[in-house]
Amino acid sequence: MKKIITAGAALTIGAFTAGCANSFAAGAPAEPAAAAQGRSLFEQVSLSLYGSADDRLAAEKDVAARFQGALARCMKKKGFTYQQAPSEQQNGGPIAPGDLASITEITGDFGIATAKRNQAEVADKLRAMNASSTMTAEEEAAYGKALGNCTPEASKQQPFTPTGQGNSMKWLTNTFREVEKTPAVADALDTYVPCMSKAGIQTKSYFTTYQQALDRFPRADLGWASMQADPKWQEAVEFEKKAAAADAACRRPAQDQAFATAAPQLQQFVTKNRAQLDAARTAWTQLSE
Repeated sequence: MKKIITAGAALTIGAFTAGCANSFAAGAPAEPAAAAQGRSLFEQVSLSLYGSADDRLAAEKDVAARFQGALARCMKKKGFTYQQAPSEQQNGGPIAPGDLASITEITGDFGIATAKRNQAEVADKLRAMNASSTMTAEEEAAYGKALGNCTPEASKQQPFTPTGQGNSMKWLTNTFREVEKTPAVADALDTYVPCMSKAGIQTKSYFTTYQQALDRFPRADLGWASMQADPKWQEAVEFEKKAAAADAACRRPAQDQAFATAAPQLQQFVTKNRAQLDAARTAWTQLSE
């Protein structure tokens, strides 16, 4: 299932889109040392605020488990045995602070195919659980009513957030919103659409690219066998890989410029908030252990 693009094809796409990014670059590229420093500092801040992909997955699974546990306890009080549903969470997903293209995480793929397959496999498990039910129609109606009454309370489970996350996120997004207005970064961002077009992807932004990939996938609720057999599945998988490869090459010049420009501000922020950032990083690590 994960065989998306052959090694040769992947290299071809990578070389093509990298060349595209360079051919459309406006002005001089970001100064390498400054870009590397800014990227390293940003990663420190990002890991503390948002955790790693594994951290975020652990947090999402924790919320899902607490939700299912709360449902089971509530249903038990109402005289029903609730069989907890398997989690649909399978990856932490890329981060997109403030929906800013310059600092939205660049990943090898968008994670959509992985998520869709997991959702389809969960749908299969839920269908099997329902098929094994021995309840009468009247009992199913009473069960459904009880479940509906329990759901609002169970839904009050809150995800983990490190102390001070809100203010730090506000600073980060406000800072990079201004950074994206600087000439070097703005010019680099402007190369994205023509670069993607040359790579064969007609889009307006990263978020449009992602949505285009998402919209190509068939329904996951019908189950894995049905989704895999749908001709749209392989087409969607291949498009996602192609789009993600092009996005990575076309957006990196702007990201490098943004990190280089913001490096001094990031350094000041990290120095000033070192204790808070370290505490948040520790909390994320403990959550995923």
